[in-house]
Formats: sequence, C-alpha cells, structure tokens
Amino acid sequence: MSSRSSKYRSMKLDYENVIPVKRPTICSNCQNYGHLAKNCTKKPTCVHCSENHKSSDCVNTNSPSCFHCSGPHKAHSMQCPIYQTSLKKINNVKTNWQTTKLKTHSGINICFLNIRSLYNKTSHILYTIHQLDLDVICLVETWLNYEIKNNELLFHGYKIFRIDRDTDTHGGGILILVKNSIHAEIQNTLSNSHIELLHISIPNGKAKPLQLINLYRPPNSSLNSSQSVLENFFNNINYSGYPLIITGDFNIDLSKNIHKNKLYHSLNSYGLTNINTGHTHITNTSQTTIDWILINHKVQHKIQNLQNTKISHSDHNQLTFTYKKIKK
Repeated sequence: MSSRSSKYRSMKLDYENVIPVKRPTICSNCQNYGHLAKNCTKKPTCVHCSENHKSSDCVNTNSPSCFHCSGPHKAHSMQCPIYQTSLKKINNVKTNWQTTKLKTHSGINICFLNIRSLYNKTSHILYTIHQLDLDVICLVETWLNYEIKNNELLFHGYKIFRIDRDTDTHGGGILILVKNSIHAEIQNTLSNSHIELLHISIPNGKAKPLQLINLYRPPNSSLNSSQSVLENFFNNINYSGYPLIITGDFNIDLSKNIHKNKLYHSLNSYGLTNINTGHTHITNTSQTTIDWILINHKVQHKIQNLQNTKISHSDHNQLTFTYKKIKK
C-alpha cells in the first residue's frame, strides 16, 4: 500500500473498502456539499479555519477548525464524520464510526427541526440521519426556492416532499423526508402568510394510515388569523379515527400561560395534545417552547424515545421520537 493509503489507514478506516469511485462534491469557495465553486454564489468560507475569508488569505493554516463539525481538520478532510456520512450515502459502503441510534424494532424514527436554511446544512442532516437511523425528517424554515433542485440536497434514498415560498420574502419553507422503503403519499398542502403546512399519509397494513403534518407559523402572523386558517383546515378534513401527529414551529411559547393560549386550546378542541414540554428555543436572554409535537388519542400510547436535544447548527433544539407498530 502506498504512503497515501497508509495515511488514511491510520484513521482506523479500511482505506481500500471505504474509498470508492464516487466522492462527495465539495465547494472550494463556501465549503458546502453538492456543488462546485464555479457555480457558487455564496460568500467565501475558509477551508482551514471556517472564517468568512478566502482560504488563500488564511493565517491560521496550522490550527484548522472544520466548517462542518468543528473538528481539528480542514473542511474537506476525510477525518470529518460529515464527509464519511456523505461518502457512505453516495456509495452505499460501510464506515466504522459509531452511531447512537434510536432503539426500535417495529416503528419509524421521526425527527423535527427548525433548520433555518437547509441548503448550507445538508451535511449536518445527513449525519443526523445516519447517527439516529431516521426514517422521517420534518424540517421547517428551509429557505429553499425553485432554483434549488431536489438532487442538489443529496438526500439519496429518501422521498422529498417540500413547499417553498413563492415570494421574495426571507425565511419559511417546509420539507418532509421519507425513507424510500416506507410508502408515503402527499395529502394536503397549505401556504399563505399565516400558516405553511404539509400533510402526508403513511399506510400501516390493514390499520388506518398514520397522518403526519409538518407546520410552520411565521412569528409575525396574526394569532387570530392563524387560528382561523387552521380551524378552517381541520373543519374540512376528516381525521376521525386516524392516528395523527403534527410537528411544527408555532412561534408561540407553551411554557408560559398555556391556559390562555387561544391557538393551542383551539387545536386541543380537535383532540390534539402537545407532548413536548421542554424548552426548544434557548438564547442568552430567553427559554421558550415554540416547537410542538401534537398528537391525538390514536397515537397516545405509540410514542417512544422522545428526545429534546440541543444542536450546533440551529438555534432550535432537535426533537426526535419513535412511532411504534408501523409496518415498514
């Protein structure tokens, strides 16, 4: 084996088995995955220190800090777990890094997150997918638009359901990823200045299919208008007897005055209850519970492993759980 091969073998990876023909596409300008520098319109990010300057101008080349994982290596280093995840994804090969998966034998693992710009954080989501063995990923504030195609997001092996804002307004956008091995069909969509909503159905053999809704309510939306929109939606859709889960950033703090929360009580009248009681948006000056997981009685005893986790690539916490007894 050559000296180059020995170098990578020292990472405790089997070089000959791990390095395939296809390698992840990494932009040398912004360091993100999925495109080349010649097509990049973003501001430069240093491959060495992750600061906002050209790599050629860096004065800290001897003290690297990875843009993707903050590790002591360059952004395109093979030591990076994000690189390994992308490598595995596009080549279907096995790497040796450890994972902490949600334990389940008869359910689907679901994740919800306000991602606040998906395009430049795709590698983080790919890493989370493999780390937790996720089947369904619900994201809000994707900030995507029609110019960004699904294949640029690198979620191979997953169906992509998405709604992008069709205006120049910053923010918004929702998306659901569903593993290809799980059948899913889009049922309803809703997108206006008050509510963005994406509804899919996941069959469960002879039982009634799971209804999953991913939702985003903009912070400047009128509370009365948001309530009216959702009430009109639920009044026109019959969920009676169906298991229903709603993931969403409602931009309403449930940790304070829940009894005076008009929107929550309106949803509660449809048999929906929030199961996440922990803070999900934590800043230097506040702690709020604005990200909710709403379920009806058909789901009440089928939720396991609910986890509320602080992450580095969003100012919102990540919510994960398992919906059991789903037949894949």
